[in-house]
Amino acid sequence: KVVDLGVARVLEDSSADVLMMTSAPGALSYMAPETQEEQPGHKARYGKSADVFSTGITAMAMVNKREPPGIAVVIRHGRTQDVAELRGKDHPVSGAILDCIKENPDDRPTAGQLRTRLQSIQEEYSESLESESSGRGPAVAAVSNSTATRQQEEIAVLQAEVDQLTADRDRCREERDGIAEDLERMTTYGISIRAERDQMAAQRDQMAAERDQSTHDLGVTEAERDQMARDLESMTLERDRLAAERRQQQLTSAVATREPRRLRRHHASERRQARVHTDPLMQQVI
Repeated sequence: KVVDLGVARVLEDSSADVLMMTSAPGALSYMAPETQEEQPGHKARYGKSADVFSTGITAMAMVNKREPPGIAVVIRHGRTQDVAELRGKDHPVSGAILDCIKENPDDRPTAGQLRTRLQSIQEEYSESLESESSGRGPAVAAVSNSTATRQQEEIAVLQAEVDQLTADRDRCREERDGIAEDLERMTTYGISIRAERDQMAAQRDQMAAERDQSTHDLGVTEAERDQMARDLESMTLERDRLAAERRQQQLTSAVATREPRRLRRHHASERRQARVHTDPLMQQVI
C-alpha cells in the first residue's frame, strides 16, 4: 500500500507547512529525516514535504526494481547506492525523484509541482515516441512485425509449458487419487486388523476367565479330597475300635464258656468222691 490512513492527519489550516506530528509514522526505510524525533519523548516537527520524500523513495524503488535499504544501512551509509543506481538508469523521472528525496524539506517540490512535472514528462515522452514512430515508417512496422512474431513464439512456448503443466497436474491428480485409494485400503485393512485384535483380546479374556474358574473348581476339589481323607481316617479309626471291641467280646465269651465247664467237672469230681465215701460197695472195692 502507498498510503496508511492510520498515520494521516487532516490539516485544518492548509497554509501550515510544519506541524507537531507523531514521530516515526510508518516504515523507517521510507520516512523523511525530519520525521525522526529530535529528543526522546517529544513530537517531531514536519509537514507535507515528508509525504513528497516518501513518494520519491517509493518511485525510486519502482525504477530500481528493488526495496530501499533498511534503516541501519541508511544511518551508516545513506542512500548513495540507490541514488547512484537511479542516476545510471537515465530514466525520464530520475530528476524529479532526486528532487523529492533531498535532505532539506524546503528544497523538495510540493505535491502540485510534482504532479505538473510528471505530467510534462509524460507528454514529452509520448511526443518523442510518436515522432520516432513517424520518422522511421516501414522500419518501425518491420520491427513491430518482428516483435509480434517473437511475442507469438513466446506465447506458443508459454502455451506448451501450460499444456505440460496441465498434463503434470492431471498426472499428479491421478497419483493423488491412487494414493487416496491406497490409503482407503490401508484404512480398511487397519480396521480389520483392529477388529481381529479386539476379537483376540476378547478370546484371551474368556480364556483367562475359564482359567480362573478352573482354578476355583480345582480348589473346591482339593478341599473335598481333604475332607474325604479325613472321613476315611475317622472311619479307619472307628473300624479299629470296633474290631478291638469285638475281640474283647470274643475273649470274654470264651472265658465265660470255659468257666462253666471247669465248674461242672469240679462238681462231678466232688459228687463221685461223695458217693465213694457213702456207698458200701465202693468202700469194699476201695
